[in-house]
Amino acid sequence: MDLSTSIRKRLINLMKMNNLNISKLSTLAGISRSTLFKILKGQRRYIRLDILEYIWKR
Repeated sequence: MDLSTSIRKRLINLMKMNNLNISKLSTLAGISRSTLFKILKGQRRYIRLDILEYIWKR
């Protein structure tokens, strides 16, 4: 398993644990829904660190 897959799985688990959907998390993190959707669906092979930083700070 590569790093982006691990990050994606962890993010999905955290969203479930905190009862967050894509729209809610994208608003909290200040990133677009389409960017977050692409990350979660594996359409983005590389995930920029600044995007992860926005997500983790929320």
